[in-house]
Amino acid sequence: MSTCNKELKALISKAEAMGATVQVGYDMDALIGEGRSIICDVQVSGLKGCGPFPMQAITAAERLRELTA
Repeated sequence: MSTCNKELKALISKAEAMGATVQVGYDMDALIGEGRSIICDVQVSGLKGCGPFPMQAITAAERLRELTA
């Protein structure tokens, strides 16, 4: 299964609504070179069962799908 920025941002919003603190890292090469904001890593804290270490975007999406369902 894959994810897109739109879905990942929605999952992040759900996690934040549940009390999590989320930090997002962006692919700086894509941002600087192409002007695209592509999420490359996500760090979640304050959500039981998730974090506190940074995860790749796809891993974060999979975990947040489970925890925010």
